[in-house]
Amino acid sequence: MIVPMLKKSLHRQSDQLLPAQLPEVVAVLNQKHHVAMPFVQTPIRIWEPRHRALMETLAQAEPNERWLAIINRDLQETTDVTEPGEVAVLTRVKSIEACENEGYDLLLSGVERIMLTGSQICDGYERSDFRILSPGPTLEGDTNKRLDQLIQAAFELAKSASQARVELGALLEDLPHRRALLYRMAALLVQDPTERLAFLTDPSTSSQVDSVSTYIARALQVMNRRRDRDIAVGP
Repeated sequence: MIVPMLKKSLHRQSDQLLPAQLPEVVAVLNQKHHVAMPFVQTPIRIWEPRHRALMETLAQAEPNERWLAIINRDLQETTDVTEPGEVAVLTRVKSIEACENEGYDLLLSGVERIMLTGSQICDGYERSDFRILSPGPTLEGDTNKRLDQLIQAAFELAKSASQARVELGALLEDLPHRRALLYRMAALLVQDPTERLAFLTDPSTSSQVDSVSTYIARALQVMNRRRDRDIAVGP
């Protein structure tokens, strides 16, 4: 079922699919353990008191006005205030729910990479101007061919473990275009926040294709070693 769905989805190859109306200024949320990705939904729990004013503002806002820029300053060792030129991910807050411990559960939907261009502290939280980062040229030539090879490698990975097949199918649902596949595969296969951030901030689509190919090969090696070990141990 995955292959036909993927082939149908990848006929739509526009490089940038953005909501019709974007905010001019976006609230900024610094995260250490959660690296948001474009085209990927990310659940996070916010419990720090320093974010309470921001969470209360989001909870009271209209659904179409709930935007967040997720940045990872602790991983980048930058300051606590936005420096012009920082890369973040613009997300829509799909849902926000208060927890019993006074924290909040959020479901974020990644929209696109952005560059923060200036910030201010207002009403107890940080907000920044931003611009959308260009995704680069349309996938063509050698990069496009290698992406086709990567897709086949993803299918091989899906065959190797039932859990991977389920998760891969979910990531490929409603795939907006080919570039989204890169981010969704990285989200599936990379757990280390520092490694995820390096992939997110990589400006080269060709280099990202190489990285995802490496992630898939690494996952296949782990699965093959487990399979060989199980065979050696026997029933």
